[in-house]
Amino acid sequence: MLSTNLHAKTAADLVKDYKLCPEDFPELQAIISRNSSCYFIGRAFRAPSHADYMPLHKIEDLFTDNHRMLLELVQSLLRRGMINNAVGVYLRHQLQEHCPDALRQEIQTALHNYDSNED
Repeated sequence: MLSTNLHAKTAADLVKDYKLCPEDFPELQAIISRNSSCYFIGRAFRAPSHADYMPLHKIEDLFTDNHRMLLELVQSLLRRGMINNAVGVYLRHQLQEHCPDALRQEIQTALHNYDSNED
């Protein structure tokens, strides 16, 4: 019941305070991962002169080996029309086995116009 966006912080604190295994709470992990992803992804779309700006390649590096966060990045890039960047992240990190079917189909369609030189 605490694995909702509204209560995620409290639930995470309880898991930490009572030294519970985070892997026993996959819904909570997904929420926390998504919230963390959104925080960093949002920084890529700030003005480069903004104090919180972070280049896209640094965010990608930060998310390396975390397929949940990388998939959030791919979806955010697709929503913003940055299709070439989204496909590049998807391919570089071999996300196909972790990818939901709908996103996989969207990437497959985008692959026809992918240019690695523009990524």
